[in-house]
Amino acid sequence: MLTIDTDDFRLQIEPVSTRREEPGGPYLEWIDVRISLTVPGIQAEGQWSVMPDELRNFQQQIQSMQAQLQPGQRAELTGVESGFELILRTLDRGVILGDWRFQPVPPDGACITGLCGLDQSFLYELLQGIESLLSFTRTSNSA
Repeated sequence: MLTIDTDDFRLQIEPVSTRREEPGGPYLEWIDVRISLTVPGIQAEGQWSVMPDELRNFQQQIQSMQAQLQPGQRAELTGVESGFELILRTLDRGVILGDWRFQPVPPDGACITGLCGLDQSFLYELLQGIESLLSFTRTSNSA
């Protein structure tokens, strides 16, 4: 499970299942996740589907961010499927700004957006969370 937990922002992305499209489909492998998001006064839950390659791209961007930690770096978790996105940007002195968008019922449901502040200490946990989602895929596909 991928978790970000601060004083005023809590995000959990929990894997539920994996699936593969029929041979020849444009998007072959998916992880279906349950997203739970809490900010003061608002709690939202919903489903989202993300491809392992989208997670791997986010993972690589965070690894680069962690290694260099220079202002202006970005890491984006966005997908072909609408419903959720998280964009992390580094600012000065190790501060990271998280810009997020969550639509529990895409494509026509209400949308929640916001910003959260993090620091570089969250990057390690984010990388562990991404790895746990990718491990879920490997475990589910080998069963």
